[in-house]
Amino acid sequence: MSDSHRRAMTLVSVLSILCSSALSIAAQAPVESVIQIASGDNHACALLAGGSVKCWGANDEGQLGDGGYQDAVGAVDVVGLRGPVQTIALGKHFSCALLVDGSVQCWGTNQLGQLGNDAAYASPFPVDVTDLQTGVQAISGGSTHACGLLDNGTLRCWGGNLENQLGAETPLPHGVTREVDGLGGPVEAVDLGDAHSCALLISGNVECWGSNAFGQLGVVASGAIATPAEVTSLGNTVQSISIDGAHGCALMDSGGVKCWGDNRLGQRGNGTTINSHDAVNVDGLSSGVESIGTGYAHSCAIGTDGGLLCWGANGSGQLGNTTTAQANVPVAVSGLVAEVGQVSGGRDFSCARLTGGEARCWGNNFTGQLGIDKKTFSTRAVDVFALGGEVRQISAGSGHTCARLVDGGLKCWGSNQFGQLGVLPIGRSVPIPTATPGLAGDVDFISAGGGYTCSLLNPGGVNCWGFNYQGQLGNRSTEDSVSPVAAVGLANDVQTVEAGDGAHSCALLDNGDVKCWGNNAQGQLGTGDFASSLTPVTVIGLPEPATQVALGRTHACALLQSGAVRCWGSNALRQLGVNEPETSPTPIQVQTLLSAAVKVVAHDYATCALLDTGKVQCWGTLPTSLAAMPSVVPGLTDDSVDITAGSSFACAVTTEAAVMCWGSNFWGQLGNGTRALSLHATEVLGLSDAAQSISAGVDHACAVLADGSVQCWGHNYGGQLGNGDRGIETTPLPVRLGERIFRSGLEP
Repeated sequence: MSDSHRRAMTLVSVLSILCSSALSIAAQAPVESVIQIASGDNHACALLAGGSVKCWGANDEGQLGDGGYQDAVGAVDVVGLRGPVQTIALGKHFSCALLVDGSVQCWGTNQLGQLGNDAAYASPFPVDVTDLQTGVQAISGGSTHACGLLDNGTLRCWGGNLENQLGAETPLPHGVTREVDGLGGPVEAVDLGDAHSCALLISGNVECWGSNAFGQLGVVASGAIATPAEVTSLGNTVQSISIDGAHGCALMDSGGVKCWGDNRLGQRGNGTTINSHDAVNVDGLSSGVESIGTGYAHSCAIGTDGGLLCWGANGSGQLGNTTTAQANVPVAVSGLVAEVGQVSGGRDFSCARLTGGEARCWGNNFTGQLGIDKKTFSTRAVDVFALGGEVRQISAGSGHTCARLVDGGLKCWGSNQFGQLGVLPIGRSVPIPTATPGLAGDVDFISAGGGYTCSLLNPGGVNCWGFNYQGQLGNRSTEDSVSPVAAVGLANDVQTVEAGDGAHSCALLDNGDVKCWGNNAQGQLGTGDFASSLTPVTVIGLPEPATQVALGRTHACALLQSGAVRCWGSNALRQLGVNEPETSPTPIQVQTLLSAAVKVVAHDYATCALLDTGKVQCWGTLPTSLAAMPSVVPGLTDDSVDITAGSSFACAVTTEAAVMCWGSNFWGQLGNGTRALSLHATEVLGLSDAAQSISAGVDHACAVLADGSVQCWGHNYGGQLGNGDRGIETTPLPVRLGERIFRSGLEP
């Protein structure tokens, strides 16, 4: 559902994107700016400055336009557009693009004629909308219908018409466009709700038609109306409108906001939950608003200062204020690192385009609609993943590092003692990034562990290579392998895979189950016993689906859908977050977390959780937490948006885009220019730009920056910093991903 506002848009600067897991990074190469973002029911799309479109999220009806029907947790290209695009609009399960030449193409479901091509079958590729091949100046998508605004100020609509939302008396769908009759004058803008439509006229009046079950037409009527009716409580001083679900909001010439219609979840923003056809002032927004955007049952407003406020339904965190509590008045969105240029709401998620060119989303992520590299909901804004550039993800292992590329390839560097780089000769370090051959498909996810590496492939399956003395490669063997081998029994239902620093591995499945394999001497496979396994086995005792898994040396933890954390395996150093028992072969709930967790990381004998409040709690053997009970990390004065854990240190990216690290520092892994241990978080010095995300190995760490570059610091005995050298670095140095630089004695 698009937000309708004045059509002038300003091109913005280069986009960097984030995958918010501990292992993910933004793009390496410069990428195009995002000039518009749009949200559907469970998918979203971004229009780039060059006129191309990328989409992510649900794809069951082909609504991502990539030629397939598989959900995408990262942005994929829309293929088959006839030319550059000037604006986009999304419906429930379909998408549309207005091309620069004034024509319209749509893709996705077509059950009710949503594609406007006089057909009844879905299309995963763009198809031409009949009768709209020239002269269109704006488009909008509703739940099952769409409309195009022509240069002459008339409207043509198509698709579902059960509630007369096309302006036709007979409630039958239209597979081709039809003109909306009865409008009070030329139209300036159009926006569509679930089953109703509204138009802002050049006169400044607003007229609506379709369903009126909750007063969303702004008139007193019981039932649907096919003829446009004026929202009289608005008057004629409306600057723009945004319609979704069964409510609407208007930005007035005064800079204030008024809303009307459905208010059962507080989406009118006036402090009540009473439905009304009368437009009312949103509390605290009588002036100072630049633009607005609505979701299915929530609303948002951008202030002239670039700040963002939202109100209404919040069961999935779609208000972005770090909670899931409904808000009947506006609340501030958290996790935005720059001023907001545009906002768009989906069913239960939201996305924003920042003035710096970044795209950030928050809320429900069941189908990947946030565009991050996992299906975990977020109550704060997170960067959309893979909108361009060379590198999609980075993972730091014990003595090596790997980067996943946009083209599906993989480059690794550092120690190759056991063949963990996937290249010969075994035993010789490679201090610069080198391509990993022999993979059985493109790489969708990468995890570097203790002497071995695992990857999730597209279209499915897991490949691992390197050290295998405990069966951690999952291929029914204990022989090391320099070539990627398939983990037995893992198909196309795997969401992520984790290679531990010890000798066990785990995979998170699409249904929320966790499977692990390898060493189980401390119960770290979570099977209820202590028998090791050469193939994946299911973790038992998780009370609800997991959304993330993290591995320590001899323990593992799962983040559950509710935000609870459960851990299993060795508890000798209280890494399970409880005082007893010493070991647990089944998951135990971590106690005394201050609020719901949104991310969990583990390494060696410690665990940390990033909470939905932005706070970080750790437990186990990190110097700041020597007891079982999770404790708040001292020195983190700003909220955090990402965390990672090394052998005996940890790091966080803050809302101010700084990197803060704490713990052991013998190898310079804190990045603060010293090698002195720190019991409180200290800032990493010398990063050349704002940090986006981080990943820690045993004694080193890497960060991706806002300009797309990657910098690493700490131990470098195997060349894991990727700078072509092997010297310890106590401050960040850039990784050389795009070139082959050799130095005397370092040639691989």
